Amino acid sequence: MASLATSVGAEPSVRFAIDYAEEQPKISDACKNFLAYRIAQAKTDANTSQADADRAARLTMLCGRKAMRAVNAAAPATGDAAAAYAAKGEAALATRTFGKSYLRDPVVAAAVRAVPADPAMNGADAEFLEAFLATAGDASDDLTWAPDYQQVLRARDAARRREAARRLDAQEPVEMDPHLAAEAERVHQAVVAASSEGEEGARPLPSLPPLR
Repeated sequence: MASLATSVGAEPSVRFAIDYAEEQPKISDACKNFLAYRIAQAKTDANTSQADADRAARLTMLCGRKAMRAVNAAAPATGDAAAAYAAKGEAALATRTFGKSYLRDPVVAAAVRAVPADPAMNGADAEFLEAFLATAGDASDDLTWAPDYQQVLRARDAARRREAARRLDAQEPVEMDPHLAAEAERVHQAVVAASSEGEEGARPLPSLPPLR
């Protein structure tokens, strides 16, 4: 570890081993959670046509892939992040090695944002990246960084049902989408399948490149 500290110019703290290397879920898995819920929201929006929802799904997947490339391309130069990046080895991807504490590091976030956006995406990739980076520091987001995505969806659905029952008993307006949780889980399975190398049948998102 001493030689590593010398190479990056700083002694790595305990965060190097705990926050960066051992944290779950990994960045790539959290991105799949984020993708799935975004796509499900569009697909269950009554004001969005099926064709528009499908186009949005494909654009969202491409933005997710671009975001993961940005994270993997970013090379933090100082502090714990630099030590962690150097220690992972050249063959390992940051998105599959580290958790959200890595993205919360200002040095990492700045390096990721410095990766050029794609002009052809008209800002969609930059907006997606900013929204995803924000989840790493959002303590109220219990879904994106959940180790068990389905468990959180089930808990949210149960909470919505309890709130709906309470509102009905109190004769208050009920505002909830009973299809969102089911659609979010279904889309999550498709996103995971579409993002896995060598796995087929990732409907409704076919022929998408692997998400690394």
